[in-house]
Formats: sequence, C-alpha cells, structure tokens
Amino acid sequence: MSGSSSRSFVHLHNHTEYSMLDGAAKINPMLAEVERLQMPAIGMTDHGNMFGASEFYNSATQAGIKPIIGVEAYIAPASRFDTRRIFWGDPSQKADDISGSGSYTHLTMMAENATGLRNLFKLSSLASFEGQLSKWSRMDAELIAEHAEGIIITTGCPSGEVQTRLRLGQEREALEAAARWREIVGPENYFLELMDHGLTIERRVREGLLHIGRTLNIPPLATNDCHYVTRDAAHNHEALLCVQTGKTLSDPNRFKFDGDGYYLKSAAEMRQIWDDEVPGACDSTLLIAERVQSYADVWTPRDRMPVFPVPDGHDPASWLRHEVAAGLRRRFPDGPPASYVTRADYEIDVICAKGFPSYFLIVADLIGYAKSVGIRVGPGRGSAAGSLVAYALGITDIDPIPHGLLFERFLNPERTSMPDIDIDFDDRRRGEMVRYAADKWGHDRVAQVITFGTIKTKAALKDSARIHYGQPGFAIADRITKALPPAIMAKDIPLSGITDPAHERYKEAAEVRGLIETDPDVRTIYQTALGLEGLIRNAGVHACAVIMSSEPLTEAIPLWKRPQDGAIITGWDYPSCEAIGLLKMDFLGLRNLTIIGDAIDNIKANKGIDLDLESVPLDDKPTYELLGRGDTLGCSNSTVGRCATCCAACSPPGSRTSSRCSPCTGPARWARTRTTTTPTARTAARRSSRSTRSWPNPSRRSWPRPTASSSTKSRSCASRRKWPAIRWPEPTFCARRWARRSAKCSTKSTKASRRGCKPTDSPPARSRRCGTPSCRSPTTRSTNRMPPATGWSRTGRPTSRPTIPPSTWPAC
Repeated sequence: MSGSSSRSFVHLHNHTEYSMLDGAAKINPMLAEVERLQMPAIGMTDHGNMFGASEFYNSATQAGIKPIIGVEAYIAPASRFDTRRIFWGDPSQKADDISGSGSYTHLTMMAENATGLRNLFKLSSLASFEGQLSKWSRMDAELIAEHAEGIIITTGCPSGEVQTRLRLGQEREALEAAARWREIVGPENYFLELMDHGLTIERRVREGLLHIGRTLNIPPLATNDCHYVTRDAAHNHEALLCVQTGKTLSDPNRFKFDGDGYYLKSAAEMRQIWDDEVPGACDSTLLIAERVQSYADVWTPRDRMPVFPVPDGHDPASWLRHEVAAGLRRRFPDGPPASYVTRADYEIDVICAKGFPSYFLIVADLIGYAKSVGIRVGPGRGSAAGSLVAYALGITDIDPIPHGLLFERFLNPERTSMPDIDIDFDDRRRGEMVRYAADKWGHDRVAQVITFGTIKTKAALKDSARIHYGQPGFAIADRITKALPPAIMAKDIPLSGITDPAHERYKEAAEVRGLIETDPDVRTIYQTALGLEGLIRNAGVHACAVIMSSEPLTEAIPLWKRPQDGAIITGWDYPSCEAIGLLKMDFLGLRNLTIIGDAIDNIKANKGIDLDLESVPLDDKPTYELLGRGDTLGCSNSTVGRCATCCAACSPPGSRTSSRCSPCTGPARWARTRTTTTPTARTAARRSSRSTRSWPNPSRRSWPRPTASSSTKSRSCASRRKWPAIRWPEPTFCARRWARRSAKCSTKSTKASRRGCKPTDSPPARSRRCGTPSCRSPTTRSTNRMPPATGWSRTGRPTSRPTIPPSTWPAC
C-alpha cells in the first residue's frame, strides 16, 4: 500500500452522521479530509448499526480511498436475551461500571473481507432482533463466535469490557475477558485499542491494558474515536449532543465530550502521541488497512428476485404466457382481438427477455390475494397502466389500448432498471399485505425500507436557537425563519446558500442575510445551525416501499427491527437495495380507498344497496356535470382549488378529459407558470403547436396542458416515437430525467431529437427546438398517460350521482 511508510496512519475508529445525533462527520467531507491528509484508507464504525455502509463504500471507492467498514458494537454484559441491568462493581463504583446504567459495553469490529462484512450484517441485524434493550441493539460473545469469520476486533473505547474491568480493579477478570475475545476471533484478529484525548478515564487503564497486551501478545492499535472531521467542528458536535439530550449549551450538567480532540488528526499528530510511548501502535493501523480486502462482491449486482412457484411442466416464462392468455379470455369472453394478442405477445417477449416474468406473477398474486380477502385495491397507477400484460393479469384495471397508453414508458428492451408497479391498498389494511408477503416468501426475505430524517434548514435554526438561548430562543428562530425566502417545491434554501453569492437563490435571501449581519444573536444561531444542517436526526420507515429477496436478506444487507412494533426494516435505503439486485415493490396505503370502502359499506347498511364499483358506468352524466360546475369538495383529488378551476373551465364531458385535469394538482405543473384556467392553457398549447405542425404528433389527445412548455412525458415519448431516425428507447431518456427533476435533457437525447426531425419538413430553427421546450422547467413532470389509472384510484370511479348541490349543504 502506498501509505505504508512510517510517516502514514489510518483512522479506523470513526463515527459518521449515521451514529445519529452523536456523529457529526458527514461522509463526503470526511473523505475529502482524508484525501487532504494523504491517508490511504479510512474506517467507519458507527454505533450499533451499519446504515451508512453503502454510502460510505461507494463514496470512498469513487474517491480512490480504501473503505474499511465496521461497527462499534454494543455488547450485553451477560446474554443478549437478558434484559436485566447488570453491574460488576460495588455501588460506590457505579460511575466506573457498565455503560448505559448496566446495559452494555463496547467492542470495535471491522470486516477484513466480503465474508466478514456479511457476518457484520448478520451480527448487527441479530443484535436488533434478539438483543434490543431500550435504544441499544446488543450482541454477545456467543453470537459473535457463530459469525466470527473475516472479522477483526479490538478492545474498544474506554467503555469496553476489558477497560471497565480494569477501572473496577478486576485485573484477573479483565485478563480473562481479553483471552476470551482473542480465542473467539483468533490471535491475529484481536488488537489492543488505545486512545488519548487527555482524559483521566483513558490514562487510568492504559498500563493495565499494556500489561494484558504483553501477557497475551496482543498488538497495540492507536485510534482517535473521531466524531467530527476537523478540530473547529467540535462546537458543532457539542450542539448536536444538546439536540440529542434536549439540553442547552449553558447547562453545566449536560452530556458532553471533554476536549476538542475527536477529529481526524494528521499522521504526524497521531505519531507524536504514540510512537515514543507505544511503538507499533500507529503501524498496526497500516497493517490492518493492508489486510482488508475488497468488498466489491457485496455490491456486485445479482439477480435476487424471488422465483414464483409454478406448476410442474412450466417455468415462470411459460406460466406467465399461460396466465396472460387466460386473463385476456376473462377480459374478452368472445375472444380477444388479434391486435391485443399481438401486443400481449410483444410485451411478454420483452418481459421474458429482461428476466421479469416472476415479477409480474408475484404482483398478480399479491393483488389476487388482496381481492380474495376483501382488501380494496386500486385500479393501477403510473406507467404500469400502459401494460396490456398487467391488464390481463388483473394488476391494473385500465385497458391501455383505447387510452393510448404506451408499454415502452413502463418497460422497453433497453431499460436497465427494474420495473416498478405501484400497488394501492386500503390504508388500514396495508399491514396485512406486508404480512402476507412475508408469510409467502419468508420473514427473513421480506422487509420494509428505512428512511433517514435529516435536520433541515428551519429545524437547524430552531435547534440552534434552543440550545443557545433555551425557550426564549424560539422567538428569535421564528424571526429568522420568517425572513427566509419562500420554499420551492417544499425545499428551503440551504443555510450555506444564504451567504454564498454563487448560490442561485442568494439574491432572494437578502432579508435574512441582513439579520445575520446586524444581530449578534442571529449570527450565533446561524453559525451553529450551519454545522447541524443535513445531519441525520432519526431513522424511519418508507411509506410504501417493501424489499423482497430470493435469499435471506442478511446475506446481502443489514436489517433493523423497529422496537415499537417489531417491523423488520432494511438498513439501507431503497436505491442502495435495488443497486445490488434486490426487488423493491411499492405497497401504498391509499386513504381514498379506505374512504370509498367505508362509503360503500354505509350505502349497504343504510340503503340496502350492494354497490359494485365495476358495474358503475364511466359516462355518468350527472357526475360530470358536478365536476364541470367545480363542485368538487370531497371528491378526493379534485378538491384542490386549481383542479376544481380546471374542471370547471373544461366542463369535462367524460372520464378521459376529467382524468387529464388530475395532473393540474401537481406542484410541478404550477411551479413556474401560474396559468389558472385550462382555456388559457389550451390556447397556449395551440400556439406552441403552430411551430411544429409538420411534426408527427400522435398524441394531441393529451390536451389539456397547464403551460405551453409543460409537455408531458408520455406525450413527448409518443411524438418522438414517430420521428424518423429515432430508435424507440431514446424518447424515454428525457422522460426519466423529467422524473428526476433534471433541468434539461442529456446531450445524447437532444441530438437524437434533432436527428429525428431533420428528414421532415421542419426548418432548422424548429429542429433545434425539437424535444427541448418540455425540458426547460427544472421541476418534476407528471404524465398525461397516467391519469386514467391514477385518477380512478383517487376518485374510485364516478360512483356518486349528485342530487344536492354542495352550495346547499348545511353548515357543520
């Protein structure tokens, strides 16, 4: 290794922001500092979890720095199943006894290779499943012995078992503990961890530790227990601990770290501390860094999709073809039209070529089960509504062909990502569907998905104000937040952007900048808030995402058991899970379906009418007259003012037109241009189309559009599909960028658009505009090809015949 000279050093014991409300070191700044210090590798050992492993690995690898992934584990003083508070010393020694009021000791663990990393995933997961006590996920020696392969451990920080025994004067027990851990992982994998922050608690046990090291031949290892990146960030860490404990900086009894030395010190600083007193302690860090092998196998994508069980004589592909044929016969009792059979065959060929037949069978099974037990299911939403296979299998209830929905918007031969079908369930019974999936595919192979709540702009200001000034600080924070520029797409300006002239919203922040410059209290709050912003406050659960796997999830990722309800949750967010081949499905709990179900139950109870939504016609004239008047209060998605305005302006004659008013509620449609009436939008659309009359435009039916430049994804795809010289998948490139809020299409896609226009009669000026108007706004684009399904799932079809105008309803 390039850094193996005697002047180098590797920090192995570090806490990132994933040590929530304790670690103040963000991963990217930490890696930048490591690069500046010219260190060859860096470790990550967060408290009791491995939530940051994926981000840390990918970021470090990209930066050319070797990642060393580990965990600072909580170790139960007895068995992990024993929830008693245990103390080893006398009552008078309580301050020196087991941490967490008798709950745990610490142990630093690092993965030497991919096998060791997977074992750490298992250990951290099982600690959460079996050893949870209060907020601590605890392991024990028995569990670690079962999964010790490929793991390097150390005696840990001053809260380690060996150090705790030494502080209590129990030298024999300390020696026995060190010998036991050495035996569990092997002599070459156990190190004597030494720290020096100038603390008495460290100095008191150092000689005892070194004696044990000499007795058992345990090599010393110097670490610095880093909790922030640079020395000047110590104040930010103090503030973060106050956020964690709810204390103020002026409280003398608050929990705090003594000193400001818990940062990434240079190799020279570390060697100045240790080379004379404990020779070899710094060299051991380089030895471990050299021993650690690549973890690439853990992040290598592989097919982990569950394989759907099929009858003998079939494989998933042939069974999918069989089920689609049966579904089409159910949909068309007199036989499906030839065009439907042709399209179904094409879709099946694409699905099978991509390796997704099991996916469709799994989704169909989930929806079939839900319907069989009376769980209300939505008719489908999103681009999946463009799949005839999904319609035949009962996944969606929208026939894509009459509505002009495109299968390629959902799946095409060149799409590299997994398909994604959002499934709407009755909000109150979503949990039943998660349990069904776990029962069918294995509780060790199904998990909900973690999310991380970060400290945002306003929260950082309020936290900072409280920890500085207590309760009176909230008034100051309120004054600051009111001076902030308005949020755009629910996002406030970042605190750094307020004083950064290069930021795009710098000019809008003049008012709050004035407060910072003129008010010392505001300046103090702002400076501390800068250090808090973006740090992770807590872990939560994604509203709909569920991960499924063909193998136990702990073979691939860490898991977490939520103490409140026992829910099993992934330790990584869903993009990280999908990147290694795990299947992500969306189980959406839709309150509208709950309301519709309750309404149907009430109708049956009060009127004796057993209403079947599927039998309600889609051309119910009184319903559309109600929408045309704008009397949409209580009509789910149409309640929003701008959608009501759109409906009234359009006077929609039927389900197709009214469904296209649904996107009017999306913030992206209204973020830049405040077109308030559809006739205006219709006029704008006509003006826009005058310059493109010579373009093939198969999707003029996608009117109305809120702005001239807000061409939707499917409309653009359909238009581009007819342009000469454009291969089909190319139109989808821009569509995906719209979904990711990209300000403009890629050069590749724009060039393809121009290439496609040139053979037509469009002049060069129009060719340059080809495909680009719809990319100008940096906001998210919703799709006009989705509303027939999405609108139905939100409104439950036009089920109620209005008899009393809302304007005459009595006041409640």
